[in-house]
Amino acid sequence: TSSWSGQVQLLYTAFSLVGIPTIFVAMWGLLMRVEANMRLYLFYLALCVLVDMSTMVFYCLVRDPCDTLGGMLTAMRHGSVQAKSGEAFMCGAFRIVSYLTVSAVVLAEVYCIWVVWSMCEDVHSGKNGPELSELIPSKDAVVRKVKRVPEGPYDD
Repeated sequence: TSSWSGQVQLLYTAFSLVGIPTIFVAMWGLLMRVEANMRLYLFYLALCVLVDMSTMVFYCLVRDPCDTLGGMLTAMRHGSVQAKSGEAFMCGAFRIVSYLTVSAVVLAEVYCIWVVWSMCEDVHSGKNGPELSELIPSKDAVVRKVKRVPEGPYDD
């Protein structure tokens, strides 16, 4: 069972379902280079990250991770004396894993926001980067050499 009330679960479900058309609109905006659609997705993504980070921080850092582990530590408490001696180790290991998980998820989510934001800025500036041929120094000479019409059968 969940610790969330029915209203909170329904609200979170509705919030998540709003994301489906938002993602399709953003994909269309990416294909057609429409900045407004991509910015809409950027704001939705930022809101998702905010909700996700606040939930993760509450359940992994504010609440004691050993209490949320639940069944494994409870089974160890009711076991033998040797099993009880490993409870502190398991609790400490779970806390470390909890901190590392929160750090990794926050880093990944912030990186995703940065990628979408940079694409929005790229579309806003109106250029999608230089073409590959523009990166070649003295490209005119290379293009002339490649597209040169031979002057005779033995011309190399």
